[in-house]
Amino acid sequence: SYLAGLLRPRVIRDLELQTRHGLTFLPRDPSSFTPTLAAGPHAGKGLLLGADRDATHASVAQFSARDADALPEYEEMLAGCRALVTPLLD
Repeated sequence: SYLAGLLRPRVIRDLELQTRHGLTFLPRDPSSFTPTLAAGPHAGKGLLLGADRDATHASVAQFSARDADALPEYEEMLAGCRALVTPLLD
């Protein structure tokens, strides 16, 4: 589940979730799918995000070419935020 992926490494260790209880994380690819309503303004298109950058770009571009082109810069900004916040969580 999405929430299990938010568990901090220390919590996993302290509760022995992997070693004693067998917790295993499975990779998700695609990582996200957001459908739209068939009768809505986007006519049932779906936003599919995953590891394949070209496929993700194409998926975003069906809604906004500008957003699709800006996605790498946005992801870089998020990585910077993650680098700042992660040490505060552990």
